[in-house]
Amino acid sequence: MKLFIKILKISLLVFFITLTTLLAAGWLLQDRIVRFAMEEMGTTFGAPLAADKVSFSLISDFPQASLKFDNIWLGRYQYDESNEILGTDTLAKFQRLYVSLNAKALMDDEIKIQDVKIEDGFVLYAIDSTGAMSYDYLIPVDTTAIVDEEASAPLDLTVDEISLTNFKLLYSDDQLKAKANVFIPELIATVQMDDINLSATANGKVELSKLKFEDTKADRVEKIDLEFDVSYAADTVFAQLFKLDAGDVTMDAKGKVFVGDQTYTDLSLSVFAPSLAALTKYAPEDMLKEYGISQVSGQLSMSTQLKGIVGDELPFYDANVDLFKASIKYQDYPLVYNVELKTSATNGKRKNNSTTSIGLKTFKADCSGNHIELSGQFSNLDKLNFNLISKLELDLDASKAYIPDSLFKSLGGKIIASFSTKGVMPDSVDSQFIETMANNTIAHIKADNIHLSIDSVINIRKLSAQLGYQTKEIEIKNLNAYFPDYKQSLVNNSLKLQLSGDLMNPDKMHANIPSFNFGNKNARLRGSASFKDGKIFAFDLNSHLDLNLKELKQYAPDAQVKSMKGKFIADIKSRGQFHIDSIESQMESILYDQTSLNIQFKNIETDMTDTLMNIQNLNGRIQMANQVIQIDDLSGLYQGIDFAIEKTTVSNPFRTAIQNQPGTLKVDGIYRFGDLDYRILGAFVSEEEDTPPSQEESEPTRWNYEITGQAFVQSFRYDNIIIKGIETDYNIKDATNLIKGNVKIDQTLYDQTIINNLSTKYVVDMTTYETKGKLAITDMKYEDAWLKEISALYNVNDTVYTIDQLKVKGFGGETNSSIKVNMKENDEMEIEMKSTIANLDIRRLMKEMKNFDQTEMTYEQLNGVVSSNNFFLRMTMIGDSIVYDDMRMTCDLTFEDGGIYQYPPVQDMAQYLRKVDNLDTMSFKTINTHMFLFKDAVYVPRTYVVTSIFDVDVIGMQSFGEDYRYHVGVNLGQVLGKKKASSLDDDSDTKRKKMIRVKAEGRKGKYKSGLDNPKDRDAMKLKVKTQEKILEFRFQPQFFNFDTGADKI
Repeated sequence: MKLFIKILKISLLVFFITLTTLLAAGWLLQDRIVRFAMEEMGTTFGAPLAADKVSFSLISDFPQASLKFDNIWLGRYQYDESNEILGTDTLAKFQRLYVSLNAKALMDDEIKIQDVKIEDGFVLYAIDSTGAMSYDYLIPVDTTAIVDEEASAPLDLTVDEISLTNFKLLYSDDQLKAKANVFIPELIATVQMDDINLSATANGKVELSKLKFEDTKADRVEKIDLEFDVSYAADTVFAQLFKLDAGDVTMDAKGKVFVGDQTYTDLSLSVFAPSLAALTKYAPEDMLKEYGISQVSGQLSMSTQLKGIVGDELPFYDANVDLFKASIKYQDYPLVYNVELKTSATNGKRKNNSTTSIGLKTFKADCSGNHIELSGQFSNLDKLNFNLISKLELDLDASKAYIPDSLFKSLGGKIIASFSTKGVMPDSVDSQFIETMANNTIAHIKADNIHLSIDSVINIRKLSAQLGYQTKEIEIKNLNAYFPDYKQSLVNNSLKLQLSGDLMNPDKMHANIPSFNFGNKNARLRGSASFKDGKIFAFDLNSHLDLNLKELKQYAPDAQVKSMKGKFIADIKSRGQFHIDSIESQMESILYDQTSLNIQFKNIETDMTDTLMNIQNLNGRIQMANQVIQIDDLSGLYQGIDFAIEKTTVSNPFRTAIQNQPGTLKVDGIYRFGDLDYRILGAFVSEEEDTPPSQEESEPTRWNYEITGQAFVQSFRYDNIIIKGIETDYNIKDATNLIKGNVKIDQTLYDQTIINNLSTKYVVDMTTYETKGKLAITDMKYEDAWLKEISALYNVNDTVYTIDQLKVKGFGGETNSSIKVNMKENDEMEIEMKSTIANLDIRRLMKEMKNFDQTEMTYEQLNGVVSSNNFFLRMTMIGDSIVYDDMRMTCDLTFEDGGIYQYPPVQDMAQYLRKVDNLDTMSFKTINTHMFLFKDAVYVPRTYVVTSIFDVDVIGMQSFGEDYRYHVGVNLGQVLGKKKASSLDDDSDTKRKKMIRVKAEGRKGKYKSGLDNPKDRDAMKLKVKTQEKILEFRFQPQFFNFDTGADKI
């Protein structure tokens, strides 16, 4: 403990001795040091230098010595022409200068500066127009070389701190026409230097103001604030803080820079401009006007990081640029506003183009109601890789003012689009690049309420749609549009398209349309399609049409269409595949085998200038599918004709009738017609034109047909013939060459003829055109006669018409007749006929037949029932005329229970019969007669008449004119005795001799009668017998053949 106290005392003694020594040295050497310092400074600067007060102390900053100057200034002498000093200029002045020295070095007459502080001073630094600086006088101009024989002292400078406070630098350069005021409110620096190393630090603030620089707007910068914390060591500048604030722009920097043979940097820089509008005041006005730039605004922020050697190649950099709420206007284009940009760029690890990338995080801008957004990434500038995403919103109404009127007469609506793509930019665009872009591109476009008009070519309203593209697939949805010029709309249209193969080579490109949907409210087309290798086209279509003809009228020529209305509805389905080089040969198969059609007509009416095109109230349906055409409930009114097709089916029409392939064409239908008129139907029959026969051999028909069905006609008019209620069914087969069918007719009217309920069953041989069948008629009115239960068999070919078993009930009796008409050349026809008659009321016949249009004998003059079992007739007609000379007829007739009344030929015979007052009424019980017709006269070989007055035996003839001649024998016994028994029962000569013979003759309308004589009578008998013999030779009815073959139907 004693040792410790002893050591402590010795230490305190040494401290106080040392302190006392320093204080004494400082006080003793103060003047010497000050004088030395001022002399040294004056000698150094070679200029006037003064200070109001200088003080030196070893105590205040112990253990350093301190030197303080108050109001020190440095000047420059002004000389006249004789080099006499006129005065001085102040170049620098400091209110206070403080220097701290190393005390130990000072005691060895060495000055080592520890600290330097300058407060409230200024320095003037000026360069005149000759380039002379204000401090050039401080630089020695003596060019005499002084050889320093002594070695230079080593440079060893250490300044622990240099401090500037409220320091000003006034700078001007007349050559550069630049000026600046520099104010340093605070700056602290250090310096350490020797022959080998130099290190320094500085931190503080600097203000620049009153800036001027020729041809710039630097004077508009109010001030620039600099704040920094930098250091230098080992050829490297370090910046912990470097901040520049010019008010309108700020900059921050941090890092280091190595300066040597190569420059190495490791810096972080950032720049921020809060208002781009404020920066425009520094830009040359001529430049802004030249480029038409105005209304610039926004905030700009930039940052970058540099690292690496600066030389032939750039160092590593990583930069970012952000732009907010910016705007700009270029020339007469609209203002671009709400601009936002965020982007980055770096040259990567290799610090070359291959690793350079640019990142566009976002770019947004608005212009006239339009909006655009972009983002993406770009890399490897040697072989550019890109990935771009964009979005666009267009307001066409707002943009129309900036689009030339020559392009659009009107434009409006909104479009929203997005787009993204990626890839590598090749040296030249090739198919591989197109393929890559097609696979890597995505696009979406939405159009809303677009309207545009381009001259008179395009006029669209209310256009809206959604368009999408992704990986070679295009899709259009909700496409709607209105075309006012046509008053038509597109409604809910869509399309999907898929592409594959080589898009640049159509021969290797594939296009697939899995679905499409086109149409408007009246029409629709749906389906799918594909196109392969530029050659093969495949499709599957489904279309729907719903057309309002009244709305379509506006598109039809007024010169052809007056009006039309109604609805046309159609559904069409088709599918197939064809090669475009052989489309014609494949199209038929697609149309006929792979297409279906469904057409509906609803209340269609047309009024055309061509009246043949007019139709009213057309309704119905037509369908086609699988080689079958079907018509259902098709009805309407055409040319005043009501028609209806209840159901018709046509099978296999295309393969047979059109393509001439083996098979059977089948047609089956039910048809109904209203009132038909042959005059109207005849208008549709055109005369055949004389065309030369084709020299080419026609292809043989390989198919056959079968046509069946039913037809109903309400009425048919041919001249003055009206047929009502026609009903028919038919079966036509070319395999058997037969047409079979049935016809029913409710009523036929011809003048005063009425036929009710006619029916027939028929067969037609198409090879010979022979028609045969059975006929039945319920009743028939001819003149005043009604005929009932009519039936017949018939056979008709091109030259012969045959009717057999024509059975008729009428006039109280029945007939059964057969007729054959043989057509010959020169409009000639030959008629054969046979008939049987049973119980025919002759008076009724005459009355109802209106006396057969003759007056010689009327129904009032004749009564009775007629029957005949043998009636045969043959006659010839040429045109409408009967060849009477060629007429042949033979028959046996029986008249029963009748009479003759007031018939002149009979009345005239009364004068020759005694006891007979008159023959006005002559009743008979039976008349048996045999007659024949030869040439132009009817002959009666012998007729027996039993009357109420007498019995008569008659022979005679009557021509088809008014000529006649009769020889009559009357039994006198009957007249005188009025016996009831007939004298004709006894054929003896005695009885006949008792007869009174009279004759009656008429010629050219003149009648006469008288007693007969045997000579005339015998002559008549001979004539009749001779004519009959000739007739029997020329006329042989036993050979008549009326076989029709219809009884087997």
